[in-house]
Amino acid sequence: MSKQEKFSLADVDFSKAKDDTQLMNIFIKFAYANPTQGKQLFDKYVDFLYEQNPNKTKEYLEKVAASNIGYMTGYYKMSTCRKLCRVYKMISHPIFGRVR
Repeated sequence: MSKQEKFSLADVDFSKAKDDTQLMNIFIKFAYANPTQGKQLFDKYVDFLYEQNPNKTKEYLEKVAASNIGYMTGYYKMSTCRKLCRVYKMISHPIFGRVR
């Protein structure tokens, strides 16, 4: 899928992400295809986490998701990291903070 192809919320299935790389690929593809819907994708991910961990609060899972995604941005090129931080305003790297 090129960065210009359509990729909607309906296309996202977090259960198919078998590892962190596949999870980040979902967030990266979506950031380029639908940058104005970053909050909706993040919320969908938190809902997915809640289905897997119903004993945790959504507030807790939001913090965990933001921290984990923020941490993983450190493994990508700076341009990708910047794009992700612009689209998913709730994330930041736990050590380096938000990239501008």
